[in-house]
Amino acid sequence: MRILPFISGRIRTLFFIMRHLTLICLALALAAMRVQAAEYNYRASVKHGHVSLHPLPDKTSEVVATLPFGAVLTILAEHPDDNPQWLQVAPPDEFTLWVYADLIRNSVVLANNVQARCGAGIKHKPLATLQRGDKVEIRGRLGDWIRIKAPPGTILWVARCEVEPISPQTVTTATTDQTVEEPTLPPLSGDHTPRLPPGLARFTLTAARGQGVLTLRQGRVDWPSFWESGTPVECPYTLVDASGTATALLVDNSKDKTLQPGISVMITGTLWHLDTIRLPVLVANEVKIR
Repeated sequence: MRILPFISGRIRTLFFIMRHLTLICLALALAAMRVQAAEYNYRASVKHGHVSLHPLPDKTSEVVATLPFGAVLTILAEHPDDNPQWLQVAPPDEFTLWVYADLIRNSVVLANNVQARCGAGIKHKPLATLQRGDKVEIRGRLGDWIRIKAPPGTILWVARCEVEPISPQTVTTATTDQTVEEPTLPPLSGDHTPRLPPGLARFTLTAARGQGVLTLRQGRVDWPSFWESGTPVECPYTLVDASGTATALLVDNSKDKTLQPGISVMITGTLWHLDTIRLPVLVANEVKIR
């Protein structure tokens, strides 16, 4: 009779060990999944213009954004093996969603399960769900709909063939006002002694700022915001980053005069700060189209 309690105790001990081994295995599996997910977080650039982002890994689904050549995306994951031609991406910073205006007050969501949609209307697909108390970044309004920055966790899809990974090799170029991390470029050739273009000589250089600093930047060429008072006519273009924010006014001092709106470029040149102008002036000495 004493054998039964002994066997029962052994079984309970064995069950205890097996349960804890199962928990340990689950924890290790979750850790491995997190490591695998982290490996997918790499940057990729658009191989050509007018690349579409979709809410689903399906080309027949709604097009929610169109990206120009050279735009940079963060790849979050690959699609399961049954559909390997799609990549899961984080939305660009400039990507926005729409929420019915009565459900937001002072940038705070007023109800649970509020749908943030691809467009201003219930016919558009919801891409994110907001809860009461969530804070949103408002970026505009159209009728009864408010435009917001895509909340964390929003996922989009891009065709794998439309993008290519970006090389991790980078160089940090320091200026007096910021540190810019950009891809490397070949050394400059010829005479590149810092010179402010004669047409800008009428402007006063900002005191206590580094002037004529050799720098390397990348972005997309765009038209300047001429409604900003005092924009020099000698700067026909601006350089904008991935979010569409202008980072510099451009003067094309390159040999081939290749700058034009819409192209993605890497520019090596000198940076100048003018006293009455908000943006710095980048004098492009060498331009590489991406």
